[in-house]
Amino acid sequence: MKRLNRMKKILVVLLFVLTFNSCEETDNSVPDYSMTAQINGMSWSADKDNEVAQLDYNYDANAHFLWIRSQTFNPLPNGIRYQIDIYVFKPVSIGKFYFNYNGVEMNAIGGVNGWKKNSIDDYFIGHSINGFVEITDLTRNDISGVFEFTAVTEKTSSDLGNDTIFIADGKFYVPIIVTGKEWYGPK
Repeated sequence: MKRLNRMKKILVVLLFVLTFNSCEETDNSVPDYSMTAQINGMSWSADKDNEVAQLDYNYDANAHFLWIRSQTFNPLPNGIRYQIDIYVFKPVSIGKFYFNYNGVEMNAIGGVNGWKKNSIDDYFIGHSINGFVEITDLTRNDISGVFEFTAVTEKTSSDLGNDTIFIADGKFYVPIIVTGKEWYGPK
């Protein structure tokens, strides 16, 4: 009888240990969001927590449109701080969206802003003249993909004229925030 009780206790302890060892560990880590690109051949990376995808509800289209924005506070070797923005004027979905000015309707546009560190006098805005953004993964909480484009700047406070900026090898994996109407994830 003692032996049977002892076996029952061992069996209960064994089941207890096996039950807790078989439980999956919950991953509570924060995703490693990022946005990177080559700007005129120089490596650029958005500052941590300064990259985000915003879904704005467009009531005319009855859909959410995408705005990816990012920036860095450290200048590249040429002394300029850059900010990259990407807009998609279609309901957000996986797919490739081209930057163009053909016709009345644009699928998407890329933008790059820049300024010299601690200088407001040398600020520029550049809009894409070609290129694309490709959304490769889309969940309710984050979005990822690739992009590249050529932008021509409009100098807003300098007499230096227009410059061409080449954005290549762009990659993003960023969190989603929603404005306007609730978004329940991709369809």
